[in-house]
Amino acid sequence: MVSSPSLLSTTTEEQSSIHGRNVNEIHMVPFQVITRPIPPVLDDKKVCSLISAISDEENVKNVPPLDVLWITGSEGGQYYFSFGGCHRYEAYKRIGAKEIPCKLIRSTINDLRTYLGSSTPQLK
Repeated sequence: MVSSPSLLSTTTEEQSSIHGRNVNEIHMVPFQVITRPIPPVLDDKKVCSLISAISDEENVKNVPPLDVLWITGSEGGQYYFSFGGCHRYEAYKRIGAKEIPCKLIRSTINDLRTYLGSSTPQLK
């Protein structure tokens, strides 16, 4: 079992999406708990540019966190789904990071169904 994501900091509105605009806390979430059900289409130049940004202590604060849907299953399980931010996700992964900055957006299975339709898994 993976421990709960750790709180990193708060963020400003400039680093927010429409989904995460009202979420101020940024958590460091282990890659192993994030499910990304849609295969990414990546632009390698963009990934390399983000690697440069996240490797620089001054610039990393300008890279927005991922928005992650946080869903509690029917039996209390915790699930984390990410649909956007594929270039940021790949950049952190390529540098060997174990965790990635995320805004955890409290969601429901019905919210997840919006993205996955009949492919929505049973979450326990």
